[in-house]
Amino acid sequence: MEGHPLISYAQLVKATDGFSAANLLGSGSFGSVYKGELDGQADESKRLVAVKVLKLHTPKALKSFVAECEALRNMRHRNLLKIVMICSSIDSRGNDFKAIVCDFMENAHVGDFGLAKILVDRSSSSDQPTGKIIGYAAPEYGAGNMVTTHGDIYSYGVLVLETITGKRPTDSESRHGLGLREYVDRALHNSTLMDAVDTHLSMDLDNELHAMSDASSYKRMADCIVSLLTLGVSCTQELPSRRMPTGDIVKELHAIKDSLLANT
Repeated sequence: MEGHPLISYAQLVKATDGFSAANLLGSGSFGSVYKGELDGQADESKRLVAVKVLKLHTPKALKSFVAECEALRNMRHRNLLKIVMICSSIDSRGNDFKAIVCDFMENAHVGDFGLAKILVDRSSSSDQPTGKIIGYAAPEYGAGNMVTTHGDIYSYGVLVLETITGKRPTDSESRHGLGLREYVDRALHNSTLMDAVDTHLSMDLDNELHAMSDASSYKRMADCIVSLLTLGVSCTQELPSRRMPTGDIVKELHAIKDSLLANT
């Protein structure tokens, strides 16, 4: 949990008006979320924050607190709330108190610790670092939904898009603030697809074009890239029910392979 500024319990009590019901934004299995106003420094105006208070009697709640702090310490992503401070203290009744203070976002899904639950569940059964799931997790997980095949399809789609574009899902700065799916989808519709393709892959295609006497081979390779990106976009639909089923994914991949290897 190192790297996060600390805030006192008394400051949070003041910011949330004593964790009043009027400031309650929502609650879930791991805790409750309150809207708060922190006093600004010197001439600065007050800062709106979301205070996520953990229910420490809930199993895995403490582990979720650590997981979320560690995973989101340096993450920058438009769909994730930035942690600005944490509180690890004692409340007015002498009980252990832990909270995460995030920048306030009007339409953010802060009612539950869905992301933290995934991090805890995955880290308890995998040796992979928890931070690697950021950017690949389906949006419904942020609202506390259970892990499903639809979520796996979403993660697979992100991986496909990342492979072809060479861009990480969490790095929106290089895409002018657009999410990875939005970036590729816009390129598909604006006929600027090759601008979205990884530079090294694009250079390889150009080299192949100059080396080939048959332009149809180049077209097959370009069509393969278009099909893979279209597949990735379909797998990363925001609504789980609109994502491509696994059976259709397999069929599409076979079709892409057959098309690429035709006449070879």
